[in-house]
Amino acid sequence: MNKLSAFLSLICFLFCNCFAALERDVCETTRIEAIAKITRDFKGGCKTQLTELRGGLSGAELYTFEVSGKKYVLKVALKTESQLRRVSELQMHKFCSSRGIAPRLVFVDDEENPFIVVMEYIDGRLFRFSDFQNKEIMDKVIGHLRNIHAAGTELCLTRVSMMEEASHFIEQLKQGEIELPSEFDNWRQSLFESYKGIRRVESIPTHGDLWTKNILIAEDERVYFIDFQESRYDDPLCDLAYFLYGSGLEDFEDIKAFTSKYLGEEADEDSLKRVLFYVKASAFINGLYRFLWIRDVKTSSRQLDEILSKVERNASFYYQMGDYSKEEFDRLELEDKLKYVLGFFKSFLEIDAKLQAR
Repeated sequence: MNKLSAFLSLICFLFCNCFAALERDVCETTRIEAIAKITRDFKGGCKTQLTELRGGLSGAELYTFEVSGKKYVLKVALKTESQLRRVSELQMHKFCSSRGIAPRLVFVDDEENPFIVVMEYIDGRLFRFSDFQNKEIMDKVIGHLRNIHAAGTELCLTRVSMMEEASHFIEQLKQGEIELPSEFDNWRQSLFESYKGIRRVESIPTHGDLWTKNILIAEDERVYFIDFQESRYDDPLCDLAYFLYGSGLEDFEDIKAFTSKYLGEEADEDSLKRVLFYVKASAFINGLYRFLWIRDVKTSSRQLDEILSKVERNASFYYQMGDYSKEEFDRLELEDKLKYVLGFFKSFLEIDAKLQAR
């Protein structure tokens, strides 16, 4: 058995059989820190150190490690993540890995109930706003999206659409008694009312969370998609719109041009209407999720209204600069945190105004 196989087998053994003991014996450490403590010198004399990867928004634990000079990424799902969500993520990653769209999978602890995944490490950088001007990179991004959307109906993915999940999330947010801007209910009603006018199409496999931090550009300019936790069956133009919005694109003519590029023909009015609606919905939904970052902040609707009226930077500004990680966000002053979160609703209102003026 080679060193990598020995290391992965040991991790799986510890995960499946030893976590209760590890969590008793290693106080105030995460599960993987506990594993690292135990496996620092495992049999065969291979010293393997786990280095935490920071900056993601998914909540999963991510670490890099080396075996025999080759670098890998170890991902451990949240204990609270549903089995269907974990299976969806694995199914989409396997599909994309088999087609060179995602980093190659090396190890999965349990195909039917996955918690631990190991994949190859990709040397490179994250997608940047300037990459929209790079034809070679954009051809690859659009090509990857098309391949995912052509995956068929055999993948075991959640069938809860982005809009359905947003509706459930809003209810949870309101039950949590989080203060929201005073116009929030009007915005929500307007969004879901306009959704009634969007033509429904057959749901197909989608990435579900494609934005700047989930696209890797390797040193040789190969393009990889990562983080498939939100993979689902949905409208393919919802997937495209989420990518365009979440990468900082806000000009409607640019959005139309990339929609046409994806479709392989001039976007008709129905396609453009769907994409622009999902761009607006993406702005609203991203604002919702970021409100969780300030759920412990004591504020009021009136204070949020006052700050929103003074917000100058919308979400596109943050996406174009690369956005904040959760750690960077936590270091901001309180008012800057509130301005950042409300900037996503500023985007929503600006997009809504443009749509009404069309």
